[in-house]
Amino acid sequence: MIKNQKESLSIKPDELEGIFYNKEESEQVKDIVNWFVKTYAQIKLFSLEHSNVEKFVDMLYYKLTQFFENNLKLSLDIEENSFLFKGKPVYKDEQLVKSLPFLFYKDGMQALYFYKGLKKEELLDFLDIIKTVANLPPEKTDVVTVIWDKDFANIRYYAPDEFLETKIGSEIKPQIYKVDKEKLITGTIELTKEDKSALQKYQLAKKHIDNIQIDQEVIDNEEPFLKSLSKSITLNPSEMKTLESMIKENRKHSKEEEVTHLFIEILYLEDRIDPFSNTLNVLDQYLNEFIKKGDFRKSTQILSHILELKEYFMQKSSQKILFIDKFLANLEERKAIDSLKVTLLSIPDWDCNDFFDYITLIGPQAASLVGNLFEEKKDLHFRKRAVLFLEEVCKKDISALMKIAHDKREALTKEIISIISTQKDNKVISYLASFLKYKSKSIMLHTIKALGKFKDAKANKIILAFLEDKDKDIRTLAAQSLPCPEDPSALKEIQRLAIHRSFKKKSRHEKKALLKFLGKSSTDESFAILQKFIKQSHFFSGRKTVETSLCAVSALKSSGTQEAISILNEGTHMRNKKVRKACEQALKDIQKDVYSEESPHGK
Repeated sequence: MIKNQKESLSIKPDELEGIFYNKEESEQVKDIVNWFVKTYAQIKLFSLEHSNVEKFVDMLYYKLTQFFENNLKLSLDIEENSFLFKGKPVYKDEQLVKSLPFLFYKDGMQALYFYKGLKKEELLDFLDIIKTVANLPPEKTDVVTVIWDKDFANIRYYAPDEFLETKIGSEIKPQIYKVDKEKLITGTIELTKEDKSALQKYQLAKKHIDNIQIDQEVIDNEEPFLKSLSKSITLNPSEMKTLESMIKENRKHSKEEEVTHLFIEILYLEDRIDPFSNTLNVLDQYLNEFIKKGDFRKSTQILSHILELKEYFMQKSSQKILFIDKFLANLEERKAIDSLKVTLLSIPDWDCNDFFDYITLIGPQAASLVGNLFEEKKDLHFRKRAVLFLEEVCKKDISALMKIAHDKREALTKEIISIISTQKDNKVISYLASFLKYKSKSIMLHTIKALGKFKDAKANKIILAFLEDKDKDIRTLAAQSLPCPEDPSALKEIQRLAIHRSFKKKSRHEKKALLKFLGKSSTDESFAILQKFIKQSHFFSGRKTVETSLCAVSALKSSGTQEAISILNEGTHMRNKKVRKACEQALKDIQKDVYSEESPHGK
């Protein structure tokens, strides 16, 4: 039923499917719907007067007016979790508790129409309606009726007649009861078969209970009660010890925990939605009280039970799942995370392990809180638990880690870099590269080292860019971290640097790392460069020339190939004593390593 001016038009959404499908037009509608959903997300968080909301509303209205330049109407079909345009899906959201399509669908709306001539004030009023409806409990929402009452000029919808009639109760007829006055005064009650069966079971149970004799003194005194129990029930000493320990353990439960367990039992057993929702709200209040006290052990217990409830009801009740998802979503909101921080600052003696057990159940949304605390808390145990938590976050949502990294949080950011670099997927290289924009030299060095763990051409390319950095430490670490000698572009760049006349002026560590890269490449061009460096050292050669030659000897030793051994043999006849001795020692070390590998006692 299309509602506007309180008229009904017999137009069905499925009649639109035959209209010619235009891909470009569909993409335009998809863009509009995405902005619609983004705006909906904003208005749920902020007021309509908020600057963020105004920007989103302006963009949404602009997109709609662009569409109306070539169209008279925008028609969106509505399914349980998606919007469709001319029979094709343009938006889908599987999470029903947050789904905008489901907000309309659950109240019977099957299509939504926006007409050319739509005013911005109308759009704002419409958004205000869905904001109000979204914040109400599901049983109290009725977006169809609210939009009907508003009577928009350029916004209409379609809902089946029978749904609306059922909704307003026009077809509900009161049950008519007939009472036979003559039979009423006879004083007899006629029982059905079910009544008789239930009565019989009750009588048998009562008879069984009456036969059980329990001495009041036994009830008053636990020790005699256990002895009496051991006589009537055959238990061995081990079983009796277990029973006693269970009773003692049960005495440790506080009144709050007993009440919590009672509420959980009620939630498991309650079939009616309203009492279920009310009980869940009370449990939410209990949870907030525990959090304010810094009692994260009890908070974790409640949250664990709620997650178990969700799994239990997953295949049983979609309505209950909606309430549970809303309960969990409230814990993940920024407001809830901020209140956690206030609690931690106001209560000095909170248990670190219990705290991390609790936020682990919350998930990646709690990463911001850990980020705020990490630099403040110097305690090693806290930081160890924080790293374990962040590792779990990384598996679920790397972007959550990226949001808390910062130039001014060096310790935390370096831990995040280390965590990300442990991921086997080479896609994380892009995340690591973003840290190279930071001003902190320490973070930059840590990032370059992390990139060196990936034997990937992309990682090579990023590191290569730092080989000519102004900072000697950065150049040296970049040279030491190059991970992939097989990369032709990297090899070509190192060879270019090595033959440049300024190469000898570099530090010993930097030259040694670059030449080692050439040695591992085992190419003819690389061996020619290394051989040339060795031959350059004579009796009266300068310190830098000799130093470069010694670095070349070290690179040939790390190669260990026949070509490398041949060049080192030539080096044993050099006139420069340091170079000659270095070549001799390198050959001995290579021979020793070969013997160690071939020996049955070697590795």
